[in-house]
Amino acid sequence: MVGHSIAGVKPLSGSLRVKISKKDMAAARACLDETSVELDAVDPKNPSKNTDPDLVKFAEYAARRSADTTARVYRAQYICRKLKVGLK
Repeated sequence: MVGHSIAGVKPLSGSLRVKISKKDMAAARACLDETSVELDAVDPKNPSKNTDPDLVKFAEYAARRSADTTARVYRAQYICRKLKVGLK
């Protein structure tokens, strides 16, 4: 995610790219910690009915540790969306 955000990948260009300043570091860390907790609670092979489908897809890609571009970009997009909300 960091590499995609810094260097830029077409699907991450523009509105999804997150700028994080020093004053945002605590909020960014809290957001990432919360996302980690959510990820730990999801079983991508057997998600509950109330689980966000985007989180399930993120968990599937994270569990497979896939290096294909689609998976890497999706994981980066998911984290960027979470950071955008968490840093508002």
